[in-house]
Amino acid sequence: MSTLATLVTAPMRLRWWEWCKIAGGAGLIVTVASVLAGLDLPAAVVAVLLHFAADYTFQSAETAARKDKAGWHLLVHALTAGALPLAIAGLVAGDLPGVLLGVAVGSVSHWLIDVTGKYGLGCTVAGVFLDQVSHLAVILIVTMA
Repeated sequence: MSTLATLVTAPMRLRWWEWCKIAGGAGLIVTVASVLAGLDLPAAVVAVLLHFAADYTFQSAETAARKDKAGWHLLVHALTAGALPLAIAGLVAGDLPGVLLGVAVGSVSHWLIDVTGKYGLGCTVAGVFLDQVSHLAVILIVTMA
């Protein structure tokens, strides 16, 4: 059964990462609708919403499984989930230096955080929590600088 079908028929059966996929998809819709409507979302909000879309909604099962090894999958994931949300947030804010800073800091920091394997804690609640708090801290620091 798909995540959306489970959401409708038995939402309590969804795993934590499936909720993150749904939240990321909703965040992407909110971001696109807000930009099209001409609303001025703060860069931090845009970057956080797009981060969840990139880190969960658009991450394939193969990437999720293989990014634990510091190879090609982790590099691509760091670029898409680390650099892309910050770059788009900079574009939405009309901040070209912010785009360049977002690409550099976002990709490198996402790679460094993920290469630790959730700080050696794996997919435990503590590991996932520390992983996401670290990513969000970088996003807030870059977008509020």
